[in-house]
Amino acid sequence: MLPPYAKPHLSFAQQVALLQQRGLAVTNQWQAERHLARIGYYRLKDYWYPLRQSRTAIRPDGSRYADVLEDFRPGTSFTQAVDLYVFDKQLRMLMADAIERIEVALRVDVAHTLGKRDAFAHRDTNFLDPKRSIAPRGPQTRHQKWLARADEAEQRSRADWVEEFRKNYSPPMPIWMAVETWDFGALSHLIEMAHPSDRVAISRKYGLSNSEVLSSWVKTLSYVRNVCAHHSAHCF
Repeated sequence: MLPPYAKPHLSFAQQVALLQQRGLAVTNQWQAERHLARIGYYRLKDYWYPLRQSRTAIRPDGSRYADVLEDFRPGTSFTQAVDLYVFDKQLRMLMADAIERIEVALRVDVAHTLGKRDAFAHRDTNFLDPKRSIAPRGPQTRHQKWLARADEAEQRSRADWVEEFRKNYSPPMPIWMAVETWDFGALSHLIEMAHPSDRVAISRKYGLSNSEVLSSWVKTLSYVRNVCAHHSAHCF
């Protein structure tokens, strides 16, 4: 049985002292305390993690792994961790801006391409990939599971134009409206389930001859977008 957490609360000054005790150089005590007060110890911890010492350890099965220690490598400083945080923040903002442009364009492409087939093509597997859309996902098909997620997103939306639709029409929304209520993940899954010829048509707009490449790229971009949006220390 694991022990309960029992470490005491530390002031920002005590946090700096703890880091110094572990070998992290701090040239400006006041500034270090301000960074911890503004960013937080455990958010910055991700960025000083690669500055910590490590040693090779052996698991019971004989395999080796890097055991990361609490002490820092000689010559490392608090400023280096903050610099990594700032770099990651700036990279995350650049990535988010670029992905947003792609995401917006893809929403239009998906709505326009599938909408040619039917205003509600996203709701009917007859207009989608006949194999992928009906693939089992537990007790439901892939499309059924996706549609429940898409409908939930539509119901949560409080956009003015959505409210106007609700006042004047019964659900469901046509794809060119509904697409704007979904998150990027839902959009990426619909692209994968789209009719093969529609996937090809969308892919060609981006200079791709293989629609599978587009699906792979969009899934990757969706993952990176989530990493950036949730301020995870994985962009650098």
